Amino acid sequence: MAAAQERGKMAIAFHSDMRKDGPDAQLMAVTHHWGNYYAARAKAVQNGSWKSGDFWGGVKDGMVRVEHFGPKLPQAVRNEVLARQKDMAAGKLQPFQASRADIRDNQGQLRIRQGQTLGDAQLLQMDWLVEDVIGSTK
Repeated sequence: MAAAQERGKMAIAFHSDMRKDGPDAQLMAVTHHWGNYYAARAKAVQNGSWKSGDFWGGVKDGMVRVEHFGPKLPQAVRNEVLARQKDMAAGKLQPFQASRADIRDNQGQLRIRQGQTLGDAQLLQMDWLVEDVIGSTK
């Protein structure tokens, strides 16, 4: 993050608040909160109701949040981000859906056709960046 700040670039932190490392570079952080999930699993083990299985928690479950906004992100943008987060939690917004147009990666390859939504299996295999994002996954 500090390198991004030195070059005048902005960043979105992933998993934790990184403002201590780049106080002016971080726009926001996408954080993960597994505490309640682990506590529920531990209680299930204790009471004998635990069963093995896959779990894909997200915004709706309170396990993924956008927070820790940096000082350069305007309040209107913060409000918009938080409103869309509420929409995702309520199931009104599907973030990996091509609702208005096809979605291409930054190499021009069609990745999601208009009207389609990526499922969990596709998200787990996602190894591409969306159009206009500068960078590489390799």
